[in-house]
Amino acid sequence: MGEPDRVLDVIRLFEQGKDARQIAEELGYENPRSISTLMRRHGYKWDPEVQNYVRVGPTGPHRRPSGTLEDRADELLRLLDWFRGMEAGMALSNCTVRRVFILPRSVDEQLWRFSLAHNRSEDEVLTAAVTEFLRKARFRGGIGCGKKN
Repeated sequence: MGEPDRVLDVIRLFEQGKDARQIAEELGYENPRSISTLMRRHGYKWDPEVQNYVRVGPTGPHRRPSGTLEDRADELLRLLDWFRGMEAGMALSNCTVRRVFILPRSVDEQLWRFSLAHNRSEDEVLTAAVTEFLRKARFRGGIGCGKKN
């Protein structure tokens, strides 16, 4: 089991109500402090309010998704998993543009977890997802490196 898998396992086991000592034993660590070290190394911080680790990013803690997006998380992960087989070279070509946009935290968390679990950059996953969306919408505007009109 790789470290990213362990991070997700730690979160899942805390959600199941286990304490740090039980989790450390189950994952083969000598003591619970090892879990804390693992989680900090992967960008997580203990949140006493939710009694679990939360990812800490530049805008603060990323809490677990809730509501409608959480209900559709499996669907999103299945769609994103489809892109796993795409070659990295196809996802990002030499001709790129920089875009800045805002994502809901819940979508950002799903994107981050998928990228981590499948060893893909967030840029690759987003590019593949948008490409597939446009394909399914039957948009045939063409792809090229020319300037916009």
